[in-house]
Amino acid sequence: MTAYLAALPLLLLTLLPLTTTAKRTENDPLSLGVRALRNNELGAAENFLSTAYRQNRKDTVCIYAYIETCIRLRKVRKAESLIKDAMDEYPKSVELQLKLGIVQNLKGDYTAAQNTFQKVEGMLSKGSSDWVTLYINHGLAILYTGDAEASLPWFDKALDLSPRNATAYNYKGSAFYMMKDYVSAVDAYDASIDIDNRNVMSFYNRGMAYLKSKRQHEACKDFHMACKMGNTNACKTVMLECKK
Repeated sequence: MTAYLAALPLLLLTLLPLTTTAKRTENDPLSLGVRALRNNELGAAENFLSTAYRQNRKDTVCIYAYIETCIRLRKVRKAESLIKDAMDEYPKSVELQLKLGIVQNLKGDYTAAQNTFQKVEGMLSKGSSDWVTLYINHGLAILYTGDAEASLPWFDKALDLSPRNATAYNYKGSAFYMMKDYVSAVDAYDASIDIDNRNVMSFYNRGMAYLKSKRQHEACKDFHMACKMGNTNACKTVMLECKK
């Protein structure tokens, strides 16, 4: 199954800057960019935030929001360039290190990502809300190397802190799938869908686990749902597996 290589869980936007050097109004480029990012209007966010960044390259609200937008747009080189420039100014920023690890995952440099996440683990404060993001992305870096069993404890750590985290359950299901433990995979996807029934990949992935378990009827229900939600792979699978 290639479906486990779904979109990475991304950092929540950090709204509290390390420094604030610009006066803001409701309609300045930075405010408009942050608003667009919150609404997942990524094209507009990129336009506004690139303007804001040109105006002030030291404002961390702008830096974090612009990097986050580039990550979501999968503009990996741009995100990496922004991170490295910002690190020259803020070398002790945990947020930048965490985003760097996410970018390294996106680049397929999983060993570097694991090293970065280990560094972040030594930098994060005990009560930080970023631990869940760290654990999930560290687990992904391990999962993507093919060591599914070793990735599971990281997803469990995330779930210990955030018991209703649909993303952690989804990737835990993918780890079980890679281990050919399809019953446990279905259970994990069930939990993910129970928490968030809008994630198309959870339906598609659960359908694949059902298919491997010889549960054709349940698999096809999930493939039909994922297809209805816009997943083209699911639509192709419906034609291949559910028209027999």
